[in-house]
Amino acid sequence: MAETTAICRFCHATCGLKVTIDDGRITRVVGDIDNPVYHGYSCVKGRNFHEFHADPRRVLRPLRRDAGGGLVPVDSATALAGIAARLQEIRAVHGPRAIALYGGTFSHFCPAGVMLRESFMDAIGSPMRFSNATIDQPGKPISMALHGRWGAGPQAFADADVCLLVGANPLVSMWGGIPSFNPAKRLHEARRRGLSLIVIDPRVSETARKADLHLQCVPGHDVELLAAMLQVILTERLHDEAFVAEETHGVDALRAAVEPFTPERVGEPSGVPAELIRTAARRFAQARRGNATSGTGVAPGLSQASKARASWPGSRWV
Repeated sequence: MAETTAICRFCHATCGLKVTIDDGRITRVVGDIDNPVYHGYSCVKGRNFHEFHADPRRVLRPLRRDAGGGLVPVDSATALAGIAARLQEIRAVHGPRAIALYGGTFSHFCPAGVMLRESFMDAIGSPMRFSNATIDQPGKPISMALHGRWGAGPQAFADADVCLLVGANPLVSMWGGIPSFNPAKRLHEARRRGLSLIVIDPRVSETARKADLHLQCVPGHDVELLAAMLQVILTERLHDEAFVAEETHGVDALRAAVEPFTPERVGEPSGVPAELIRTAARRFAQARRGNATSGTGVAPGLSQASKARASWPGSRWV
């Protein structure tokens, strides 16, 4: 029996692990308590990695569907030749955009895999490239494409005074707002130094349970809540007016767009009391440093914007 250190590849968090090997087979996986970054943290998925590795149902070779609809193994050379021929046929008949690529968790966070797949799609000439983020969080790249991205990057969590999470549960997902390396420990340390955590989420998630303010809204009302918070911030002039005037465009249009979304008007349909909306807006705006992150949960709410216009006469969505 031997023990060695390793890095978990189950997701982007890449936690440090201690792995026990007995007779050539992994028998135990735990977090590496000596790791100076993760401090022994690992999630249940990573600790059961060896079960996936040794699962008798694990696919170890290429499979091709036969005439009867079943899957039969084929050698790699045959599989690659068949795939290449089919892709050439599709490209010749329908053009390069008919070929799309989806990168899952393992390939998405492997630098070599990212470079390989991007080069492959460049050679084909297709821009149709997708990932887990393009499916469950499309609003983020779309908004950056439309409005640009702040070059200085977001405020660091390490010295933030407030953190706003919308539809994100980083204590489980290790993604969104709180550093992925042992997020529970990072949040605990941040709250000890005075961080205020604000969560907008219909669920009482693991992260919401730790929040100082939890705006538990009716599903699909994320956008209205954020508009109401902006309405409070802009109406009460809680923002850095000099900075906004120098670094941004369109604040007057934004102010006009969110003006109808008062906390009183948003409170009833969203299920969040007006005073709690005001408190959250003031706490976020009056902090010296802070950040805001949205997760998968907010994306469906964005798609409801056009449907909600009828119930908000005279308003314009932003």
